[in-house]
Order: sequence, then structure tokens, then C-alpha cells
Amino acid sequence: KQWYQRRVRGSFNSLSFCLRLFNIPVKMSKFLVLILLVTIFVLVLGSSDCPLKKKKLSKRIKKYRKKCLSKGFKSSVGCTSVDKKTGKKLQRKCQKLETILKKCDFSCPVDGGWSDYSDWTDCSAE
Repeated sequence: KQWYQRRVRGSFNSLSFCLRLFNIPVKMSKFLVLILLVTIFVLVLGSSDCPLKKKKLSKRIKKYRKKCLSKGFKSSVGCTSVDKKTGKKLQRKCQKLETILKKCDFSCPVDGGWSDYSDWTDCSAE
């Protein structure tokens, strides 16, 4: 128990020494520690799992559309494709490519089937 108390007291003295060395008041040091923790938290949350940079990502998306969707690969991210039969080799390549795109939060735009705007008409309800 005495060893532990000396160890804790010793580490606190080291901290006090560092604070005195840089002329930082104790209240200010608590604030700096809080700022440091918040910064680390933001950096961890802000980091993306996407392994690709923007330019490479756009190339992979084009490749996915050209080599997979145009040849009949059934997408799991909401993309529409042509009705064709795909081989196992193409299926594996496209699934691997789609997995990478999912990590980068890629999804195809959804067409809700709305028509273009037209002129106003009279209400048909009575």
C-alpha cells in the first residue's frame, strides 16, 4: 500500500513539475486535457473506413457500372442492372468491387418514378 501511495504521489509530482515547467495553472491543465480528449474523439469518429481516395473511388464506381451492372450483376446497394446471366468469375469480381464501394458509403441514386412537372390542372375531386 505504501509503495502504491508513493507511486501515485510520485506521478502527480511529475505532472506538477511539467505544469510548472511550462507555467500552466492546474485549472488550465484540466481544460487542456479535456480539449485533447475531445480532439482524439473527433479524429477517431471522423476517420473513414474507405480505403480509396476520391479519384480512385470515382474510377472504381465507373468500373463497377461498366463491367458489372451493364453485364447483368445483381446489385445489393440499390443499383439497377440489365437482365443478363453472369458467370461465377464475373460474380466474384463484382462482389469484391461492391464490398469496397460499400465501405466508402456508395449507393446508387433511387428513381422514385415521379414524372416531370406539368401545368396546373383543375382538381378532379368533388
